[in-house]
Order: sequence, then C-alpha cells, then structure tokens
Amino acid sequence: MNCKLKITIPFLIIVYPFNCNQSKDTAITPLTMLNYIDTTIFKGRLTINRIDYYLVEDYSDNKHTEHLIDSFAYKNKHVNINDYGLYKMFFYKKSAKTNPKNLSENPRDLYRYSQDHDLIFMYNWINGKFAGRYKLKNGEIIEPKHNIELEDIPDQ
Repeated sequence: MNCKLKITIPFLIIVYPFNCNQSKDTAITPLTMLNYIDTTIFKGRLTINRIDYYLVEDYSDNKHTEHLIDSFAYKNKHVNINDYGLYKMFFYKKSAKTNPKNLSENPRDLYRYSQDHDLIFMYNWINGKFAGRYKLKNGEIIEPKHNIELEDIPDQ
C-alpha cells in the first residue's frame, strides 16, 4: 500500500514593532513672548544684541534629539544675524513651569525656575559668526566639558 502522509503546518506571522523605544515626535516651538533685543554701547559703537527662545516638547536626551535641535538652530537662526553683535538661541524642555501658558502668566519663572531646571541648549553667534553650542542639565553646562581653575594672582 502506498500512503502519503500530508502534514500541514500553520504559518504564523508575528508583527513586532522593531523600534519599540521610539518616543513621540519632538516638537520645537518659538516662545516669542520672551524674545528680546537689547542695545549697548561697546567700545564707542552701538551694538544690538538679540535672544530668541524656544520650547522643546517631548524632549529626550539622546543623539537623535541633539541632531534635531542642532539642525533647527542652524536653519532657524535669525535671517539678519549679521546685524547683531551677539545673537543667542535658548532651548528649554517643556515642563509644568516652562510652557507658554505659565510663562505668560508668570514671566519671572523663566529665571526663578526654567534657567536652572529646563534650559537644555544655548547657541551663540558673535557678529554673525558661530561662537559656540552649550548643552546644559540642571543649570550646569555639561558640554563642552572644560575644567578651568581660577587662582588669585598676587599683587605685584
């Protein structure tokens, strides 16, 4: 007798998200109510300085987010950057105190709270030339890392 055994194995497809640690999309919005322009006299010349403020929603401390903020700063620096002696961009992570509603109602919270808890990046330009990028955590610069020690200089 010639019998053929037919075995059927069910095919099971498992769908698994490969990037399960992916966070929500990081959004950057201007905090225009905080932006300001200041004028000073430096070495007998009138100098105009400007600071622009931004809020980063769903901030994650990782290289992808750093690259996103770096790209944003480069693409969104003021179009007339050469008009300013000093131009800065400040980026804050969104929190219960650092958000448009609270900062509009309590503008002093920017310096009383946000500077020490939510400021994450500062970008500086001097006379239109890039002068530095600083990463902060809890009010302290963590990048670039510089160990500068100051000593008293004796009077001569």
